[in-house]
Amino acid sequence: MQEDKLYHYAVIRLVPRIEREEFFNVGLIVFCKRDCYIRFEYHLCPEKFRLMHSEAAYEDVIENLETHKQIAQGNPKCGPHCATGYSRTLTLIASSAWALPIKLT
Repeated sequence: MQEDKLYHYAVIRLVPRIEREEFFNVGLIVFCKRDCYIRFEYHLCPEKFRLMHSEAAYEDVIENLETHKQIAQGNPKCGPHCATGYSRTLTLIASSAWALPIKLT
């Protein structure tokens, strides 16, 4: 018999301009504490991004998303928080990914 496993998820949203109250779903984080499983996936179409009229550069957003993905994968180059355990890593990624701080040029 197959046993039930509890998976948590967080949607990654990009908010180009807060005053317009628009957002775009660009990724997903999936997490299972029991299996020590965490996965961060994203996709941001360059043409769709251009239509957002965002002040941020496409390359900066992709760089930021890729950094979050590396943290989820436990890349030690991303700092000591990668070794703190899966649930803490998920909390870190989900809370910071919600806003996705991006350098404006």
